[in-house]
Amino acid sequence: MNENKFIKNDVVEKLGGVKSAAEFFGISSQAISQWADRAPIPRERQLECLLYKPDIFGANPKQTDA
Repeated sequence: MNENKFIKNDVVEKLGGVKSAAEFFGISSQAISQWADRAPIPRERQLECLLYKPDIFGANPKQTDA
């Protein structure tokens, strides 16, 4: 798994912000704030991204910027 595409800041942005990311993961915004900003998110959260948002985080994610 390429952890470079699971950097906290990038993941939070792709999910629509800290509040949306927290809701997606089922955790508090405070929990997300404890993750290092420019480091990969926890492995189990990476797997959730791949499983539940393959259009954003899968092998060939759709481009979100136009």
